[in-house]
Amino acid sequence: MVFFKKIKIKFLKESFIKKITIVAGGTALGHVIGVLVSPILTRLFSPEEFGIFSVFTSFGGMLVSFACLAYERAIPIPEEEEDSLALGFVSIFLSLLIGGLLLIVLIVLKSIKLDIKVINQLGFYAYLLPFFVISLGIYQVFTCLAIRFDRFKDLARTRVWQKTLGATTQIVGGIAGMGTFALILGGMIGQGGGSWYLKKKIIGKGFYRVKEISHKKMLFVLKRYKNFPLLSAPAALMNVAANNLVPIFLLAFYGGEVAGFFALGQRVIQTPLSFISQAVSQVYVREVTKLKYTNPQALLPLLYVTTKRLAMVGFFPCAILVFGGVKLFTLIFGSQWYEAGVYVQILAILEYVRFIVSPLSQLNALEKQMTVFVWNLLRIIGVLLSFSASSFFDVTPIRSLSFYVTVMVFLFILNYLLFRKAIINLINDSDF
Repeated sequence: MVFFKKIKIKFLKESFIKKITIVAGGTALGHVIGVLVSPILTRLFSPEEFGIFSVFTSFGGMLVSFACLAYERAIPIPEEEEDSLALGFVSIFLSLLIGGLLLIVLIVLKSIKLDIKVINQLGFYAYLLPFFVISLGIYQVFTCLAIRFDRFKDLARTRVWQKTLGATTQIVGGIAGMGTFALILGGMIGQGGGSWYLKKKIIGKGFYRVKEISHKKMLFVLKRYKNFPLLSAPAALMNVAANNLVPIFLLAFYGGEVAGFFALGQRVIQTPLSFISQAVSQVYVREVTKLKYTNPQALLPLLYVTTKRLAMVGFFPCAILVFGGVKLFTLIFGSQWYEAGVYVQILAILEYVRFIVSPLSQLNALEKQMTVFVWNLLRIIGVLLSFSASSFFDVTPIRSLSFYVTVMVFLFILNYLLFRKAIINLINDSDF
């Protein structure tokens, strides 16, 4: 009995499940805060204000995917700690540089009065994009460093810290009548607070660990992981664009109110799922990078077991939203958000498939950047074709979303099969 008890204790201390539980716990608490404040926010801000905020974050999300030239995605991969720190330093520098260049571009576009409809609709808020990109870019760097150094407890606490800061700012700003600016400011303050907390925990009060990294080491990691800016950065941009072009197209084709309905619907549907999805993804990528060196044969069983568990966990929340989305939205957020509930019923199918596939398909961890690039190219083409067809046939927003969901479900299933194939190839290569 004592022997088995020791085995159980060791398993609980070091298990994959425990790491996921730690991250998921913090993320879940953060999302609980988000859920609790959502009914308040929907009464402080109009659907149109949510629509503008959604378009702003969509542009910011696309830009930040390129902010570090995807070098931050390589941070969990090196065996040497110094290489990961060098990648972190390089990524932060690039984020600041590209954010500054973006501000210059926006000022130039304003001075020559170039007529870009969506940018014009953002108005003054467009000038906040560089600061949003820098804050989110730096936060992503420290998140990847936390994953690399197994600081999952700190990562979990950060989720709570971010949501609390962001939600408080948005509520206070909403009461003060600051409109969309309060929503944007809350997002940036939350990210900034998360970066500060992780930096303090990972690097310490000073940057002495970073100062010890030589220029030679930084040049080495720039060259060693050059496929990330060459292939992963464009792929990341296309991946984020495939998600974030949707509210932009909805704003352009149907107006700010429809974009706002979509934004709230997407926010709510991702709340019960993303805290698990993010936790699994962050722990899973670390496990994949370790197992590919030490025990590639274990990757396939890990994939199957995790797939089964995610499928079981995600089924009931998505089923509830498919069959009761309209009633839930009307009850919780008010009758003016009825249409957002209709959108959720359609989006729930896609989110269920995404919930299973996104955390598990870690092709970048296997350094299959070309496969990631091609898949994301297909995905962005799928989005463009979906909304082009909607525009050509002049369909309703609901029918337009149905086109989009059908194409995306097919492509996510393809992504899963590509990752499975990459694992099988890795196992076969390791047998020789």
